[in-house]
Amino acid sequence: TMNKVDCGDRSRAQWTHELDKLIVEIMCENMTHEKKTGGGFDETSWNKILCEFNNRANLNYDKE
Repeated sequence: TMNKVDCGDRSRAQWTHELDKLIVEIMCENMTHEKKTGGGFDETSWNKILCEFNNRANLNYDKE
């Protein structure tokens, strides 16, 4: 399960092994489909990856 830790005025995600695997899986799925800049994903691609991650993990995280 995903827990959040209070860090002052913000809460911070505690990543699990399962969430690590999920984000890597989604990134790999998008490697050939998305635009990359300088060897990395562009902002539009990161937004799609984040949206897919939130959908699959039933979370509501942002890039902050």
